[in-house]
Amino acid sequence: MPAAVRSLADLFSGVTTMLSTSFMHGMPPHIAQLVAGHRDINTTMGYKAVYPEEVINGHRAFIARRRALL
Repeated sequence: MPAAVRSLADLFSGVTTMLSTSFMHGMPPHIAQLVAGHRDINTTMGYKAVYPEEVINGHRAFIARRRALL
């Protein structure tokens, strides 16, 4: 595999890991979209299968952690 392709694959793998971990720790998808620099939320959502209940629970956990900081 050429070095440029390998480098691009490593970058894609890193973005996938970062976004999946962010979702699992409660980061709302629209915030992950901004962090990743995606113009379209569907691009962000394509990195992980996110189910509605998971999104709701993750967002509630994120808000709870933010409120705890106040």
